[in-house]
Amino acid sequence: MLLLITLASLSLFFNAKAFYFYLKEGDEKCFIRELPDKTLLIAHYRCHVILKNLKANSLESKENEKGMMVEVLNPHNKIVLSENTAQKAVSVSLLTNPESTRYACTPKILNLLEELW
Repeated sequence: MLLLITLASLSLFFNAKAFYFYLKEGDEKCFIRELPDKTLLIAHYRCHVILKNLKANSLESKENEKGMMVEVLNPHNKIVLSENTAQKAVSVSLLTNPESTRYACTPKILNLLEELW
């Protein structure tokens, strides 16, 4: 009970926001945020490829080289951070510029075409 009260009181002091979205291959999802100077940005990525099997009329999962391409751009469209993440990854960066920043996420699937042929 004490742990629950402690967590509830700590949640009043810390402000965290999360995004949850689906992307198809070739799509790009971008967010523009104004963050204060010296903000620690932590992003958790999880990619999962689902293929539609028309013969069996079902969805199947494929294990291959999949991941996320993440780019952080400053207001002048200069790339501050660019990284390819794995299927499951955590990205941590310290923002030292208080200007608005654009975060762009694009899924990458490398061996998908080879498996379909």
